[in-house]
Amino acid sequence: MGVSRRGKESVFNIEVEGGHLDTTVVDHVKLVRNLSSLRFEGRIHEQILSAIRRAGGAVEWTDLYVVHTGYDHTPAGQERKRERDLRLLHLDLQERPGHPFALFNLGMTYTDLRRYSEGADFLRQCLRAADPGESHVRKAYALLVFSLMQMERPEEALTECDRALGLFPEDLELTFRRALLFQRIGRKTEAIGLYQTILTHSGPRHFTSVDRSIGGYKARQNLAVLHAELGHWDRALEQWKLITDEVPEYRLGWRGYGEQLLQLEKIDHATALSDHLIKQPRDAIRSEGWLLRGRIRIRCGDRPAARAAWEQAVSSDPHDAEPHRELARVAYAAGEWASAESSLRAAAALDVADARVWHNLGATLLNLKRDSEAADALRESLRLRVGCVETEELLRVASGG
Repeated sequence: MGVSRRGKESVFNIEVEGGHLDTTVVDHVKLVRNLSSLRFEGRIHEQILSAIRRAGGAVEWTDLYVVHTGYDHTPAGQERKRERDLRLLHLDLQERPGHPFALFNLGMTYTDLRRYSEGADFLRQCLRAADPGESHVRKAYALLVFSLMQMERPEEALTECDRALGLFPEDLELTFRRALLFQRIGRKTEAIGLYQTILTHSGPRHFTSVDRSIGGYKARQNLAVLHAELGHWDRALEQWKLITDEVPEYRLGWRGYGEQLLQLEKIDHATALSDHLIKQPRDAIRSEGWLLRGRIRIRCGDRPAARAAWEQAVSSDPHDAEPHRELARVAYAAGEWASAESSLRAAAALDVADARVWHNLGATLLNLKRDSEAADALRESLRLRVGCVETEELLRVASGG
């Protein structure tokens, strides 16, 4: 049997002005011999690798790639796609009962839908049915670990992650998941070591579907956060600087860099950075400059100038929730409840999963004597952040308890 060759399909997940920031690299067989025995299989996410292997074929790497753009990220488009995917995947599983790849795709899709319990169940079934050498097994473990983390089951997630790393000790994504787990459960020094390993070792080549940024700025960002939590301010600053060098279009890199300068009381450096960012052509980066300028002014005790800067940030980029959060804080501190409510509602509309914003909105509505609305906001906060004592206490007040 001869050689079939594959390229890489790069699916862009997060778009930024003027280009793309996060790229998921998905390896696929794209160039095959024209043989009747080689046919794609499955109703969706069709694969030909199994057919090649059954025929005794070999697979080699090439530098060919396909760029997948124009993806519909709208909520309506995503809902239509997922409904279609689930319908086809369940049909696929009916036709191929117990097939590991059909089980994997169902687990992946339910995980994408944030139905983590169902996703984890299908992923476990996939792992029980699959041979460890099958190309999707690494990803199945990574998704299972992620789902368990989302379900707040870190110890179980760590057990699965360790089991996977026993099979694939140099896997980049599994190592990243393990670092995240250590970070979450407070094993900070071990997490730092793992992130450093990720940044210095790429691991062997294999079939993959991975966000390539986890080996770059995302690992550095988590490393910066850990260093800051441990009081290693200069090391944190170094990582933020490396992030801005690596991905200057990544606004949160500039945000972290500016906040770290303020933490180190490097006000002149922060001011120079703010001035530099405000001059940039991209709205999002210019907004970061105004955001930083407001934080500098609030540290200097100039609340009106801070508010004016944050209003400029909103004007530069109306789609970022952070300036609205800052405006809400300054209004709340001044007892300007109506203004605080307006800013918090704007922030909630832009970031519906921010439990803190819903909590603060509830507190603001209590000050406005709108207890029923306050209770609704606080319940939403508790849905997103289960068991928060402070929110539960406010909810009792709002409910007349």
